[in-house]
Amino acid sequence: KSFFKKRRNDILYIIISILFFLPRIIPRKVGIILFGLLGRLFFLIPTIEKKRTYKHLFRIFSNTWPYKKIKKTASDVYFNIGKNCYDAIYLSQCKQQKFNAIVKYNDNFTKVKELAQSNKGAIFINAHLGCFEMTIQLLARNKIKCLSIGQKLYDERVDRLVVSMRQRNNITYLYRDGSARKIIRFLLNGGMFGSLLDQDTDIEGVFADFLG
Repeated sequence: KSFFKKRRNDILYIIISILFFLPRIIPRKVGIILFGLLGRLFFLIPTIEKKRTYKHLFRIFSNTWPYKKIKKTASDVYFNIGKNCYDAIYLSQCKQQKFNAIVKYNDNFTKVKELAQSNKGAIFINAHLGCFEMTIQLLARNKIKCLSIGQKLYDERVDRLVVSMRQRNNITYLYRDGSARKIIRFLLNGGMFGSLLDQDTDIEGVFADFLG
């Protein structure tokens, strides 16, 4: 069993390595469509996440939408996830000129930079929506000291790929089970810490009823 699991992980690592390399060599418009189609292909695999997608859409729209529209919308969800995955990789490594042409914002980050210069850090709360990875890349590319936290992945090789992506542009990266003191020290030195709204952790949190 462990032999087949190892082979499966090797194959997945090769596929993910190729996906991480593709944004370097193909135009963004082509890459977004390609990754979107890969998302639709992944949607064909029976997974728990796919069941949840159907379940939630049925709970909301079963009285107003026909089954075909619900099925199409579920597939579109995975199509958009694929596109967002491409942009997460692409935006972390593209040149500044291309980044500015894609990511639009109406802030010169004066307040944030004032906090950093006065050694008062800040915690940014971000929506787990769309290509959320672009937010911290945007701050880092504006010379703001940023900290990102993530969960250690099941395969060390895949984990290294993801960490290398998230550490680009001088972003500090820590694992979720890392030292809380490191986070506090980072904030006290004027750093900015980004967090997603809907993350479940080992410590007690607040759970909001949503879709039952």
